[in-house]
Amino acid sequence: MFARRASLFALALRPHGPQGRMVSNASNSKQTAKTAQSSPDKIQIPNKIERSPTAILEAIASTIRKDHSAPDYMFADDPYLIPTSSLQKRSYALAKASGKRAARHFLAKYPNLLFKDNADPSIPAYLPPKTTWPETMEPNEAAIFDCMQWGKLDKAYETYVKAKQEGARVSEECKLALFELACFFNSSDMEEEEPLEEKWAKKGVEDLKGKRRVQSANAWKSNSIADKMLEELADKSERAYCSLLKGLVKHGNYDQAVQVYRKMRDAKLVPDSQAYAALIGAVLYTQSEREERVNVITGYLKEMSKHGVAPTLEVFNQFLRVLSFGPKTNKYQNMALSVLREMKKLHIEPSLTSWTQLLLIFYPIDGKEYNSSVMRTVLSELTGKELEWRHPEDAEFFPIAMRKIAACLNDVDLAYELDALLNHGNNAAMLSSFAHVSLYYTNLFDVLMELETFDKVVALWEQLVPNTYSPNRFTMKNFIDLVDRCGAVQLIPRLWSDVVSFDGLSRATDGPMMVDRLLAIMIKHTEGDLADEWKSKFAEIVVGVQTRCPLVAEEQNDRRESRGRALNRMEWTAPMLGNLLLIALRCNGFDEAWKIFEVFSPKRASFVGSPSGRSLAALVAACVDREDVGKATSVLEAMDDLAVEEAKSSAQLLRGRADLALQEGQRALIDRILARKDKPVKIRIAETSLY
Repeated sequence: MFARRASLFALALRPHGPQGRMVSNASNSKQTAKTAQSSPDKIQIPNKIERSPTAILEAIASTIRKDHSAPDYMFADDPYLIPTSSLQKRSYALAKASGKRAARHFLAKYPNLLFKDNADPSIPAYLPPKTTWPETMEPNEAAIFDCMQWGKLDKAYETYVKAKQEGARVSEECKLALFELACFFNSSDMEEEEPLEEKWAKKGVEDLKGKRRVQSANAWKSNSIADKMLEELADKSERAYCSLLKGLVKHGNYDQAVQVYRKMRDAKLVPDSQAYAALIGAVLYTQSEREERVNVITGYLKEMSKHGVAPTLEVFNQFLRVLSFGPKTNKYQNMALSVLREMKKLHIEPSLTSWTQLLLIFYPIDGKEYNSSVMRTVLSELTGKELEWRHPEDAEFFPIAMRKIAACLNDVDLAYELDALLNHGNNAAMLSSFAHVSLYYTNLFDVLMELETFDKVVALWEQLVPNTYSPNRFTMKNFIDLVDRCGAVQLIPRLWSDVVSFDGLSRATDGPMMVDRLLAIMIKHTEGDLADEWKSKFAEIVVGVQTRCPLVAEEQNDRRESRGRALNRMEWTAPMLGNLLLIALRCNGFDEAWKIFEVFSPKRASFVGSPSGRSLAALVAACVDREDVGKATSVLEAMDDLAVEEAKSSAQLLRGRADLALQEGQRALIDRILARKDKPVKIRIAETSLY
């Protein structure tokens, strides 16, 4: 009965044709029937499918997506400690890296106390580094390999010398392994790997500044372990020379690498593909003439073809990189396309580095308009693919591509297409550093704020900020301007929150600019009737500004800093105080407005500029409404001292209120202001010298 149900279930799962007929082939039907007749009461177990050890975890991971409302795993901490600004994120990452380095220091200093291996099988990477060897250690080949396994090159060479002195046999393979290690690490012990957090914080900073790495300094050590081991080799084979050549290029000694290549050529030795790739990359530094670079590379490729050395992905990537530093001509662009055609012919799929170099060749100058066909072709080749790391510089593709879209193409559709590729599968892992994340999203928002609708920009801002992206001051300023242009009053509290979260008030230049811009927007959008809800929120902003940035003039900042208070150093100007005062009045905050005036009035000569006349006039009107003649005349006196045009209208307002009891001195002040004749404003131009 169970077998019959299973058969019916299998039939139900088969695809059906257009008329409801089951689509099947005769062989499957016969096999099913044969199986059912031969073993009607047996269940046929399918063959085992080989899966990876992490297959279940991969299947579970495929069912979830990134939660943009949560911080990155690196920053998972107490909510109060979760970083939001760029500076906080980098500081947090470097602090974690510092802690790991401290732990490694104690592991290296006290390995005997912490050397406990409970893992089965043992995982050497989790054990303290081996720094000491017993005095009675026998110098032999096994001891040399043990030292090399722990990255102790000096100890390995010392052991080799002792073994040679004692007549112990050391094979050529061991000598060659020691020589290769010396070439790779430049005759030094293997350096401690940087913690992931430190790599994230430091990597790609030059890309963030718009610079490209060109040449590394010559760090190759002369008369070193590598040179000594080369003499020890009885058979200086192709493998030995290739290791030396690649080590020289890796550590910046390009001229000597070319000399090694010539020695190989004279000795009828053929370099491998990795050595040729290193030579092609070194052409950028050994040849100053751009045309000569192409000729030299062409010669290398012809030799590879002659000796039957198949080119690899690295060979083509190095060629494209050299072309990206060449002249911005059609010749070099056509040459780059021919390289890609050759890769396709050899069934070598380009890596992200290949596409990055192609974009740098076709879009060399930021700010200049280009045709978007190449960018569209590149994205069409990559759309829908799960990208893999195939080259160390693959991480530069997304930030560079988005920068070219923003600076050269200004195309919102291409920006969305590239962003869709980034968010496909696990491709977001390609943004592997702080600089890459910042550069990518800064350029994305530059495009969207200029061309996209306001609602979509705000939706993306809400999604990405601050956990995925912490905007810099320029992006923040552009977003504030966008909110101003669109009259989105409801976003002003969010803007203030973002300015505070992203340390916008902590810089001496950015703080005043951000606050001044926000206050100007609030002034603009608080004219006329405003809902009580927004009045209360704007009043909270007024209080928050004064709390985080105390109202002091420039010369008082030094004294405030000396007290050690965790406040933001910001130079307030008189126009900013006037705007803050006017907003407080419009939001029913007379007491806050009067506190601001009390800060300004006795030291108004210390503040740069003067408050706007309408802000002081509004304060006089508010004092009159409260029938507070003393405060009104204090403000009027300040207006007279600053020669504000609105002083006359404010004086007339005071005189027109017959119910107010004015003292003799107050009446004299009003009469003096009203009797004053308006004089043309004289603009004083400072005398300057051209020499």
